[in-house]
Amino acid sequence: HFATDDDALVNFDGTHLYEHADPRQGHHPDWGSAIFNYGRNEVRAFLVSSAISWLERYHADGLRVDASIPAACLAPGCGLILQLHGDTGTGLYMDGHTNLRALGNQNGYVVIAPTGPPFGAPYPGSTWTPAEDPKLLAMTRLFASVFRIDSKRIHLTGFSRGGFVTWRLLCDAADLFASFAPAET
Repeated sequence: HFATDDDALVNFDGTHLYEHADPRQGHHPDWGSAIFNYGRNEVRAFLVSSAISWLERYHADGLRVDASIPAACLAPGCGLILQLHGDTGTGLYMDGHTNLRALGNQNGYVVIAPTGPPFGAPYPGSTWTPAEDPKLLAMTRLFASVFRIDSKRIHLTGFSRGGFVTWRLLCDAADLFASFAPAET
């Protein structure tokens, strides 16, 4: 929902562009605010681009992240999968092996695949250390909040070094995730 004052999006262009025209659907009685009309492509595009802009600008605590957000997940209730790569990998490279982004799109899951900090010369790619654990948890909570994720549908998987981090996060944040699927090699 959003504010209805003169500086807000309500009646932005003289029409009900962002909110429902019917006040029974477009007005939040407890807050006195307008409710986004998620059925409009313009609203979904605006919200996704706004979220992506904020995530790019503030970098989700300094980690680069590849995120796949299905259009269905602009409404509350979708799930979220945090996918962690192994040494010398990246989030996007990891998805080339798992295809979780496409599966998430089909099944109503936001998939986030962050890239860890550089591995260090002369090795390519990146790795994970315990220093990134709080950042990974903060990133997961940020996406869950922004996209109004169902807290019972937040999952974690990782491969190789990412599998090891999955075990660490299991110990440190078991209450955040509904399930864990570490795969170590």
